[in-house]
Amino acid sequence: HTRDREFGDDPVVYASPQWYLFGCLSGRPITQVGVLQRAITINQKPILIAGLCFLITEPDSRHRGYATWMMNEAIAFAKDQLQLPFGLLTCAPSLVSLYHGMGWLEIKQPN
Repeated sequence: HTRDREFGDDPVVYASPQWYLFGCLSGRPITQVGVLQRAITINQKPILIAGLCFLITEPDSRHRGYATWMMNEAIAFAKDQLQLPFGLLTCAPSLVSLYHGMGWLEIKQPN
């Protein structure tokens, strides 16, 4: 399983996606992302958002823009199909620059 291969030794417990989007090339899945609906609280007000998770591209297909394409598809799905106004993802510090390159903003946790 791709998710186990990429995240198998990660001790964090993740929520399970409600939807997976897959990108295929010549009929072979090469990239995927999970989407789930989450409720968060901002200024004591609940708001539904899209949680994006488990963005994975097969190692031999990386650095070709597939992850960016897949993330854009997930954002469009969350916005257009699910009518969710915001997206939230978490990632390892080593991946922050990848998501910055896709236009994501980093929110620093207060000390």
